[in-house]
Amino acid sequence: MIEIDLRFEHDLDEYTVGILLRDRLGNEVFGANTTYLDVPAPPARSGDRVTARFELDLQLGHGHYSVTVAVHAPTGHVSENHDWIDNALSFQVIPGDTYRFAGVAHLPVEARLDKR
Repeated sequence: MIEIDLRFEHDLDEYTVGILLRDRLGNEVFGANTTYLDVPAPPARSGDRVTARFELDLQLGHGHYSVTVAVHAPTGHVSENHDWIDNALSFQVIPGDTYRFAGVAHLPVEARLDKR
């Protein structure tokens, strides 16, 4: 779970809270926000506090990752970006007991060899 505690310094009737995971090279691995997920944001007044929680099953390959968090307009972060924190969190995934694989996504896979 990724949990973000927000404290509003200005009144906002509409906003979106988003997360973005990047690999060690800065490539975007996964991103989502409350608008994409159809989670309505309660209007916020100056001084209000809101907690955003993103429950996700991180099936990632071993390596280093970072989390970016943002609050922006529902229509996108380019026109009305209220807050944006790159590298808000960094973490490392170490190899586990599952099969080895390349890349950042640990996908269910089966393989078979049939001799002809």
